[in-house]
Amino acid sequence: MIQWLRQKRFKTLENLNNLQNMTFGGVIIIKTIYPTNGEMLRLMRRYRNCKQSTLAIELNVTRSLISQYENNEIPCPDHILVSSKHILDMEYLPTCESDNDEYEDMLNKLFDLISEDKLNEAEVYREKLSVIRVFPHEKNFNTLFSLHECRLLFRLNKVDEGKAILSTYENIMYSLNDIQKYYYYFNEGTYNLKISCIDIASQSYKKALKLRIDMHDNHRALKYNIAYCDATLGFVSLSIVSVKEVCKSYPKGKDKSLLFWSQNLLGNLYTCIGILSSSEKANDKAYEIALEKYERNRNEESKLFLGSANFGYGYMYRRAKKYKLSKEYFDKAIDMIPKTHNNYLEALFHKSCCCIEMKNTSSCLPLISEGLKLSKNKKSYNLAFKGLEIVANPNEDSAKELEEKILPLLLKANSIQYVLYFATFLSDYYKARGQGFLTRSYKMSELAMSIYKKCLEGSEI
Repeated sequence: MIQWLRQKRFKTLENLNNLQNMTFGGVIIIKTIYPTNGEMLRLMRRYRNCKQSTLAIELNVTRSLISQYENNEIPCPDHILVSSKHILDMEYLPTCESDNDEYEDMLNKLFDLISEDKLNEAEVYREKLSVIRVFPHEKNFNTLFSLHECRLLFRLNKVDEGKAILSTYENIMYSLNDIQKYYYYFNEGTYNLKISCIDIASQSYKKALKLRIDMHDNHRALKYNIAYCDATLGFVSLSIVSVKEVCKSYPKGKDKSLLFWSQNLLGNLYTCIGILSSSEKANDKAYEIALEKYERNRNEESKLFLGSANFGYGYMYRRAKKYKLSKEYFDKAIDMIPKTHNNYLEALFHKSCCCIEMKNTSSCLPLISEGLKLSKNKKSYNLAFKGLEIVANPNEDSAKELEEKILPLLLKANSIQYVLYFATFLSDYYKARGQGFLTRSYKMSELAMSIYKKCLEGSEI
C-alpha cells in the first residue's frame, strides 16, 4: 500500500490532496505526494494566467506537447520546467530538491531585511518568494513565507492585511512546529502592539522567547520589543536590563537600525528615572547612528531616526529643567518625524509640557489642539492631550475630572508615564489650593510615588 502511494501519479493536485491521509491496518498514513513536472508546469502557467499556446511559442514547442506534459501523457523534461520558470518569472520557485535550500536561504534573507528595516528591498523579495503559493503541497515553506509576509505587512503599517494572515493560523497552532510558532507569537505580539494592547503583546513576545529557538538574529528584535512593552507598562528597570542586553550583543557590521532604537529607548528610560548622565550617553550613541543614516540617505526613514534622536535630547533637557534647550530639540523632532508616527505625538506632548512649566500656556494650546486632532483613533494619546488641556488652564471642576475620570482610564490603558505626570501635577495643584485640599494632594502624591518606586523595582503597577 505504501509503495503504491509512492508510485501512483495523479493528473491534478486536487486529487493528490484528497489521498494524502489514508488508513491502512487501522493506522492513519499521512503522506505528502508531490506533483509531477507536468503538473507543476500547469500550476505555474495558470498562476501567471498564461495560455498553453503562449507558453509553447516561448518554449519553441507545440501547444499539444504542452498539453501532453500537463496531463502526464508523456514525462515533462527537467529543462522544459526550468525554462518555463524563467519565462514565467518564477526562478525562485522550488521545483526540485536542490531548489529547497536556496528558497530557505531566501526566506532567511527576507527575515533579515525586515529586521533591519530595509523594507523596500524586503518587498521585492516578498514578491519573488510569493510564487510558493503555486504549490500548496509545500506546507512548510508556505507557512514560513506567510508568517514572514505578515511581519512585513505590520512593519508597513498594513495592520488589517497582516491580521488576516495571522487569523488563518489561530485554529491550527497545534500543527505548527516550534520555529513556526516562534514567528506566529512574534507577529501576534506585533499586532497587539499596533492596536495598543501592550500587556497582551508582552505575553505573546514572551511566549516566543520561551521557545528558545536558535535564531539567526539572536532574538534581538524580540528582546527589544519585550523591553519596549515593559517600558510602556511601567517596568522601567526590567526594560533597561533587556535593552542593554540588545545593545551589548549587537554584532559589528550589522545594520544599525535596531541598535538605534535600542539606544534611543535606553536614553528615554534613563531620563524617566532621572539618571541623566547615562541618558546622555545613550542619546549620543543614538544620535550618531541617526546622523550617519541621514547624511547617507535623506529619506523619510532617516528623517524619522534623526527626529527621534532629537526627541531623546528634548526629553532629557526637559527633565533637567533646561526648557529653552528642550523646546529647540522638540521643534527639530516635530519638523522631522512624520505626523502618523507616535513619536510625533510624544514630541507635541512634551513640548506642551515645556510651555506649561515655563508658565507660557498660550503657546501650548495650539500644540494640544493638534495633538487632540491627530490622536482621535489613539485612545491613550487622546486621553493624555485631554489631561494636558486641563493642566494648561486648571480649575476645581477640571482638576476633579482629571483625577476621577482621565487618570483611571490612563491607568487602565497602562499609560504609566502620563499617570505619573498628571498625578504629580494634581498633587502640587491641590497643595497650592490650601488646607481643604491637602488630603487630595497627599492621595495624588502617594499615587505618583508608588508608581515611581515600582518603575524602579520592576514590580507590577
